[in-house]
Amino acid sequence: MKSNRKGQALTLNSLPQIMMLFAFIALVAVVVIEIVTSAQADYGSGTAAYLALDNITVGISNMTEKTPLLGTIIILAIIIAVVVGSFAFAMTR
Repeated sequence: MKSNRKGQALTLNSLPQIMMLFAFIALVAVVVIEIVTSAQADYGSGTAAYLALDNITVGISNMTEKTPLLGTIIILAIIIAVVVGSFAFAMTR
């Protein structure tokens, strides 16, 4: 039997990898924030370097605040795709 699939869809089997990816991204972001914060301590509060490092810290912390939301959206999309796909497969039989 030959398969007509050209790509592989996201399924619940790929959910652990996606969760690990989000955990890794959050971990890297925390480490980067610590590095930037320690580098920021070397500069005076009014300098351009201090303000640039402050903007980096704020941007990364905003990203890590959104990580659980993005993970939830991706998980829900996978679940919806599996349910819709199973109904579509059942209808073709």
